[in-house]
Amino acid sequence: MTTGSVLLVESGLEYELVLDLDRDPTVVWLVPQPFRLRYLESGVSRRRSHTPDLLSIDATGAVTVWDARPTDRQDEKFKAATKAAAAACEEVEWGYRVFAGHSPVRAANLRWVSAFRHVQPWYENAAAELERVSRRPGASVVDVLAADHGAGHLLSALWHHCWSGAVEIDLDLPLTRDSAINWATADG
Repeated sequence: MTTGSVLLVESGLEYELVLDLDRDPTVVWLVPQPFRLRYLESGVSRRRSHTPDLLSIDATGAVTVWDARPTDRQDEKFKAATKAAAAACEEVEWGYRVFAGHSPVRAANLRWVSAFRHVQPWYENAAAELERVSRRPGASVVDVLAADHGAGHLLSALWHHCWSGAVEIDLDLPLTRDSAINWATADG
């Protein structure tokens, strides 16, 4: 959604990172495998190269370079590459981060709400009703189900607005009928 195009990634973990960044309203651009870094491995005098997994740019122009690797696969060779990448990024005043993944629950929830990221014609009309329901104290998914009357328009709008951030829902917890929801506008 951020780039308006398909990004080619090399792993499920990179896809998970792209989903997370694509959902972040401050991120304005994403580039997979943005460059190849050639460096001299310290203490070994051996030339190496490393291609980071992703580059993101936020609304302020800040650049962050990302590598995605599960913690249990971050071996010494990877750590040497990330050290070189972090140093190179620091030289040009870019950020550098290693993404090790989300919990299985958060990863599944991100995949779920991402299925509703594309705007559908009924979302605009459903927004006012969804806002009314989700502003109620103690509102949950079951309240949206009750207000939906079986049509499905309000429920799909809920997931879209969760994706966009207009509705807050804790993606670190399993999504159930009892999941708390809250309209997340600036005024409220």
